Amino acid sequence: MGGIDMLLDDSITRTTMREKGPPPLDWSKINFKALDKRFK
Repeated sequence: MGGIDMLLDDSITRTTMREKGPPPLDWSKINFKALDKRFK
C-alpha cells in the first residue's frame, strides 16, 4: 500500500493546469430542459 500511496502522490503533484484554452464552462447558464428536449 505504501508504494501505491507514493505513486498516487507523485502523479497528483506532477499534474499541471493548462494556462491556455477556453474559459471554464459556466454551468448556471445551460438550459438543461432545452437540451433534454433536443436530445430525446
